[in-house]
Amino acid sequence: MKLKASTGRKLRYGGTSVAITALVIAAIIIVNVVFSLLTERFRWYADLTPDLHFTISEECFQLIAESDEADDEDSPIEMLDKFRAENKQYNADNGLSKGDEGYRDEEVKVNILFCQERDVLESDETTNYVVQNAEELRAKFPDYITTEYKDSKTNPSRFTKYLVSNTDSIAIDSIIIECGTEYRIRTLRSFFIFLKDEPYGYNGEKAFASSILAVTRAESPLACYTVNHGETIMGKNSDGEYVYSFFSVLEDAGYKYMPIDLSTQDIPEECRILITFDPKSDFLSGKDGVSAESEIDKLDAFMEDRNSFMVFISPDTGELPQLEEFLGDWGLSMRQQGEDVYRVRDSANCLLGESGKVVATYASNILMNAWSENLINRSTPPKVVFENAASLYFSPSYSRTEVENTDEGTKYTIGYNPAFPDRQVYPMFTSSDSAAAWEGDREMASATKTDPFNLMMVSVETNFEQEKYGTMDDSAFVMLSGSIDFVKNDYITSNVYGNSDFLLSALQMSGREPVPVGLDFKEFANFEIESITNEEATQYTLVLTIVPVLISLCAGVFVIVRRKNR
Repeated sequence: MKLKASTGRKLRYGGTSVAITALVIAAIIIVNVVFSLLTERFRWYADLTPDLHFTISEECFQLIAESDEADDEDSPIEMLDKFRAENKQYNADNGLSKGDEGYRDEEVKVNILFCQERDVLESDETTNYVVQNAEELRAKFPDYITTEYKDSKTNPSRFTKYLVSNTDSIAIDSIIIECGTEYRIRTLRSFFIFLKDEPYGYNGEKAFASSILAVTRAESPLACYTVNHGETIMGKNSDGEYVYSFFSVLEDAGYKYMPIDLSTQDIPEECRILITFDPKSDFLSGKDGVSAESEIDKLDAFMEDRNSFMVFISPDTGELPQLEEFLGDWGLSMRQQGEDVYRVRDSANCLLGESGKVVATYASNILMNAWSENLINRSTPPKVVFENAASLYFSPSYSRTEVENTDEGTKYTIGYNPAFPDRQVYPMFTSSDSAAAWEGDREMASATKTDPFNLMMVSVETNFEQEKYGTMDDSAFVMLSGSIDFVKNDYITSNVYGNSDFLLSALQMSGREPVPVGLDFKEFANFEIESITNEEATQYTLVLTIVPVLISLCAGVFVIVRRKNR
């Protein structure tokens, strides 16, 4: 009886010990979670460094100094050396000396011109970030980059060359990056990333790099965006904030951009990329009795000149017969067999709790590997999100064709039409096999591993021009995105997602222009948890729930066994 009583006490004490251990661990976890949420909610952060300073990375220095052999593009430093040599030869041929009329600068440099005095800029913490980066660039490349500080209000004559008209003025928060006759005017705001009008990241490195790339090119690229089809590229929300960040991406890529009405205007000769964003009405064919001008004919001629066309649609896009026929000729379709546009939902691979915010899968094919090399080769490729996305298809005239990548020994599917032997259609982003296509409240189809839904597709018409020293890729592209929210501020202005970097790569590839892909902005705070998917959340929940309990049980059993064997 005494033995039984002793054993009972040991079991009770052991059970109590296990329960207390489990409760203490659970309490610690709860306190940590609550404190983390409060820290995030009320921004309980402390900067323990004497000065918060964002330095220029070695990647940025290399981008400015070294050429990209893969793209056969000269770096800004190499371009400046070419400009100097050309100017020197011109002066020699024309017998010009420094000070003579028509003399060309033999020491041409990139000048970073601030529109306020330096001491004023350095007295403000945010503007000082930009000043320090500019001075770092000047110190790194003293023979090629200069800095200048002039108050645009007290020295208006210094800024006359940048004014469009006599009534214009240069804002004092502007930063002008110039080289020769080329210049870019950037606002101080463009050096930062904003969330609901609050700065939460510094983007100066990319802003400087893209501007320097732009002004040292022999020819500045131009992108045009179509208007008068109900496009919403300039859309604002109920708070008056811009919803989409497409223009900021174009600016980071070094492009100039302008609107164009194809019903009344011709596409400028220097335009490399045409963009149609969320059209509500169809393009004119010239045969519809509305106008003698054919927008489709202009599109055809534009593509024949080896240019590129980007189209962003959504599940809410209505019937656009003329535009859809044009896309169909390039192997791209918004509909399957004439059905309505379907909406893709994925309850597993989506941002927390919202099946319409689909986390895409990178397609595996030779074009995608080239366009997203910078993303795929990272240790963890960033998530690319398609919110409110339509499912896309190969057009009926294009058959699904399996192609083998001989370099890697892998196979992938493309769309092919013998009538257009130089065109091939590639999926770029797809859904996972857990996705479904919906029409209203009805599920119309389910994805599989071998047949996921396409979220973005690109049709490329390959063309190589033979030049004196080799061949140049002069291909034409048509890109179709099933989501206009692909360029939503939430995804473009965050390092967590790969939307911005992919779009920069697409602009580089389709526009054949060097852009600063991979130069991430520096966050004031890290919001990486926002990119977690439902599937990942479930895994983390199971691990964080079960593992502590198992550890507690093992510890309790160990204590009981030790006491029993004393």
